[in-house]
Amino acid sequence: MTEPPLELPRDEAMRRLEGWLIGEDHQTTCAVALIAPEAYDYREAAIEHVYQSAAKVDGLSRDDLRVAGNTIDGVAINQATSQRMMTLTIASLAICVSLMYVAFRSVLLTWFVFCTAVLSERLSFAWMFYLGATPDSVSLMVPAVVLAISAGVHLINYFRDEVALHGLPGAAEKAVRHAWRPCSLAAFTTALGMGSLLVSSLIPVSRFGTYAALGTLSALALLFTAIPAALVLTPPRAWARKVYKSHRPDRLAPYWKQMCGLVVRFPNLVAGVGVLLLVVGVAGAARVRVTARLHDMLSANNPVVQDYAWLEERVGPLVPLEIVVRMPAENELSWLDRMRLVETLHREVRSLSGVERTLSAVTFAPPLPQGVRGIKAITERSIFNRHMDKHAEDLAQLGFRRVHAGEELWRISVGANASDATLQFSEVLERISNTIDPQLNAVSEQLGVPIEALYSGGMPLVQKAQQQLLKDMIDSFVMALGIITIVMILLLRNPVGGMLAMIPNVLPAVIVFGAMGWLGPAIEVGSMMTASVALGIAVDDTLHFITWFQRGMRRTNERRRAVMFAYRRCATAMTQTSLICGLGLVVFAASPFAPISRFGFMMAAMLAAALLSDLLILPAILLGPLGITFVPRRRAVASTEIKTLDAEPQIVGQSNP
Repeated sequence: MTEPPLELPRDEAMRRLEGWLIGEDHQTTCAVALIAPEAYDYREAAIEHVYQSAAKVDGLSRDDLRVAGNTIDGVAINQATSQRMMTLTIASLAICVSLMYVAFRSVLLTWFVFCTAVLSERLSFAWMFYLGATPDSVSLMVPAVVLAISAGVHLINYFRDEVALHGLPGAAEKAVRHAWRPCSLAAFTTALGMGSLLVSSLIPVSRFGTYAALGTLSALALLFTAIPAALVLTPPRAWARKVYKSHRPDRLAPYWKQMCGLVVRFPNLVAGVGVLLLVVGVAGAARVRVTARLHDMLSANNPVVQDYAWLEERVGPLVPLEIVVRMPAENELSWLDRMRLVETLHREVRSLSGVERTLSAVTFAPPLPQGVRGIKAITERSIFNRHMDKHAEDLAQLGFRRVHAGEELWRISVGANASDATLQFSEVLERISNTIDPQLNAVSEQLGVPIEALYSGGMPLVQKAQQQLLKDMIDSFVMALGIITIVMILLLRNPVGGMLAMIPNVLPAVIVFGAMGWLGPAIEVGSMMTASVALGIAVDDTLHFITWFQRGMRRTNERRRAVMFAYRRCATAMTQTSLICGLGLVVFAASPFAPISRFGFMMAAMLAAALLSDLLILPAILLGPLGITFVPRRRAVASTEIKTLDAEPQIVGQSNP
């Protein structure tokens, strides 16, 4: 820039490149390297080559290097995803196994469920292999282990009930007979909830929905094949003798009796609290903010985040926005007219809040003539136009002007700080478009030449991704809600009952997302997926409770006793699954990758909310005025069932009358 044809003074050249290649101190600079498109899948190798090149420079080590940009963003995400992943997975499995043993009091039964859960998780990744998909940071969150453990705990509890009532012979077959309907429906609705993510146009999210749904159905197949076969081939005889001879009621039975008494006394109050939480949650969920920024996905002490901060503080902003001004290649505008238009846009965009630097053809052009009249002004304009004719190809090589497909394209490059957490890219982009578009419209009308601006680059990409995340979250949740509601209506054969049954299923997601909206933290891709996933999983406990409520109604024809019967038969299993899966997932909150961390934390919170909804809100609905819609048509009870019941629904573990 200090050499012909520009021959700018050194200070002027420094000023023009400030914030792009040169820092404010005019001493700090950087190198810009772009990898070829075909090398995109080898980004780690490209970054490693940069570090190795630095090591060849005397006095420079890889620790002295500061690297940032799109190429290393993907590498940083992959590294953050894998970092501590094995440790967290082992810790999660250890917690699940420990809690299962406490619940089952049997090493053998714990081993059966654990092996089935691990095999289900492996099957989820096998589906990816056989269908030709490549696992990514999002697909690692497929919750096949959690779903398999949840269904397995229910099946083992049904098995334990049968052993306590009738002994070991035939217990596995009867447990399957009790479990197949609620577990199959729960798996089906869970798969629908996850499959609803297929509507997302974001490939990682859509892929997650596909393989999570396939993993759920695979886990169901293993549940009714592997575990029953293991129970028959290797029955836990010593455990079964102890359970059958103990004649001990469920350890949690007194608590369920107290909870049932609370709901029986105040059903309208409990239901009213649920409605209030629903309203407050919906209001909070409307305030939810989404983010797709790298800095919101990595911890503040991540080396890449620190390098971003270092480079932006000493050199310049790293989030690009490319403004492309389009006009017909054949127009009557002189070089000076076109450059003045670009200069005006360049200057006004640079003055906007949130914009740290601008770069355009004006940066690499000689000073524009300012005179309007007189021989001197005419001469300067003529010299400038001839200079631009001669060096037009230089601007094309720099990438700031190009003629293509009958259009003349002028590029203005804008930079914003990635490290500024308060900066909203959508607001910056809106300010820029509100500044540029009216001016181009006025010039276009004045000259009779169609001129418009296109916006691309990292800033609009992040903004578009954020908009798409919010849209996909709403679309997938509404789709899952609609499909599962239809399933519940068909299952209960009552439209009112089907819609009422969805209240405790929707409430957990609404409460958690409402809290996020009121508290203010932005949600990213991991959080976005929890809504549809949690909706499908929440239906699991609802279906178990309603199934046993209806069975109790057929035996007692009294809703209060039927609710108590449902508490006794499945509340313990519901609590166990929520504790095991919730505590197993919350471990991943320690992941340095925010989507995985937030996914684990929010899923644990939703499981806890779902448990409370199904143990309090759902019984309140069943006991309230509208609970009559859940009462099944009366039918005869099988003689084998009558033998296990007296006038009062029997507590599991009580001796057989």
